[in-house]
Amino acid sequence: MMFSLPSNLLMDKTSAEQSDIGPNLLEIQPYPDEYTPIYISLIYEEHMQEKSHWSGYIAMLPETVSNTLYYEPELLEYLKGTYLYYETKRVKEKLREIQTFIRYYSDKFDPSIYTYDALVWAYSMFWSRALYVLKNGIHTEALVPLADILNHDNGSSAYWDRKILSERSDLLKLNSGVKVYNGEEVCLNYGAKGNCELLLHYGFTQEYNVGNCLKIYFECFEEVLVDKVLIPPFEIFREIKTSELEGYFYIYEDSVPVDLIVSMRKAFRNKNEASIEDGDEKIKGFIYGSKNIEFDIHDIESYISPNIVTLIGEPLSLENEIISIINCCRIATFYLNMLNSNKRDGSEIPDHRARINIQTAIESEQKVLNGFKNNMEKLITMILEEHKLEGNVKEQIYKLAAEYS
Repeated sequence: MMFSLPSNLLMDKTSAEQSDIGPNLLEIQPYPDEYTPIYISLIYEEHMQEKSHWSGYIAMLPETVSNTLYYEPELLEYLKGTYLYYETKRVKEKLREIQTFIRYYSDKFDPSIYTYDALVWAYSMFWSRALYVLKNGIHTEALVPLADILNHDNGSSAYWDRKILSERSDLLKLNSGVKVYNGEEVCLNYGAKGNCELLLHYGFTQEYNVGNCLKIYFECFEEVLVDKVLIPPFEIFREIKTSELEGYFYIYEDSVPVDLIVSMRKAFRNKNEASIEDGDEKIKGFIYGSKNIEFDIHDIESYISPNIVTLIGEPLSLENEIISIINCCRIATFYLNMLNSNKRDGSEIPDHRARINIQTAIESEQKVLNGFKNNMEKLITMILEEHKLEGNVKEQIYKLAAEYS
């Protein structure tokens, strides 16, 4: 065991609402998002300085993080065209919305204290250090004093253990998982995070990132995607249900994005498929490469999340599946074209660390998006080869497959 600490030392939403500023927080619900009370609490505790219960911990926190939220405009421009650039803009806009929300309650929260810069600091402190732990029997993202100074390593064996002390308290224990020798650094595995997410929240990238992926929020380009990128079902006009495409999707270089395909299936149901809702146990399936699909696409069963049963996990029809996969290709092409529109590679950036981070982030996005597109193209080819398609459907599939990019 490396060390242990009682769970009441964790900073999370519950601890924020039970702190000195808690009564004010409870009066302003609902929050703009679930982490707003944590940001407000961090700003409050930092302002209280030595009077704060958390003064020792707050004093350890840095003034800034080398993440993209702190990039000067001219430096951020080197990322223009990357998804990271627009995700940084999205987070900044979100923080502006939270600031506006807080200002509405100026009688409870002094606007001179809860500024935009203070929110950027609180957001950065939380997301560069938060750990996913078990507190009082509930999984939560929280700041964990001492543990959150450990660096990230995808290969780390360190893990959390929990000892129940009472109904209202437990003890969190960090175990190394392997023998640790004198002078050896102990790290934590922050999880499978792509370089885009690492640079946005943590301020660093990894050249050889085995967990590299892209976390895409559909809302970032909802208007463009719906109006210009996504194509409607065969011969059937229907309004795209963008509610089916809310939230975010992970795409990887070397696997198929199941959740994204599933959401596409739902969004592009035609008249005959429109009655199919979440949770249907048996839906018409067909063959991929002479293999029957049972919550499985191209041997990727291990990538399917536990809550997949709440989604449409099997293909609805040949037409629906083709349109879903082609739209995934169109999304990949859209992001690649946007990425390639910026010809600046960052080689002239004087700051070595910033230059390496920006170049690594750009290269990582290119690899993920190219891999994503290639995987979708393979699925299209597989379907075209395995099915004897006739008449108008065949013509449309070939046309769409040839022209999607």
